[in-house]
Amino acid sequence: MATARILVVDDDQATLDLMQEILSEDGHEVHCVPAVSADLREILAAPPDLLIVDLLLSEHGRDLSGWDLVRLVKSHRGFTNLQILVVSADYPTLRGHIAEAAEMDGVRLLTKPFSLDSLSVLVRDALRSDARQSTRSSVPAIPPRPPYPRSVS
Repeated sequence: MATARILVVDDDQATLDLMQEILSEDGHEVHCVPAVSADLREILAAPPDLLIVDLLLSEHGRDLSGWDLVRLVKSHRGFTNLQILVVSADYPTLRGHIAEAAEMDGVRLLTKPFSLDSLSVLVRDALRSDARQSTRSSVPAIPPRPPYPRSVS
């Protein structure tokens, strides 16, 4: 698989640092930002192959929540096929978005803590789906406590 450009949006610097390290080790070009503006300039400047976004950005003083960002990106005509992975430690809220995510092309959900293996598998799957230009993706909900020793919380 060719190198993919991945944009990670998370308000936690430790998570951004870890995502940068892990996804870069997997051979991807990774860009990390703590927030994205409503005009999507951070995404438009260098369109990614995959967007990874934390669900609860607005709880930390951001203008857009992670889910607001997902809706905005998916409504932008240039990004309707963009693959998105939404991550959150708030399992009940993330689970509440399963039905809506299933209606959007290319949106997957992942609960924190998650294993590094789970992240790698979902990233690979999303990038393969993008390459196939799938019309509808499944929305896997990963159990909140994966049985893997290395995880992100």
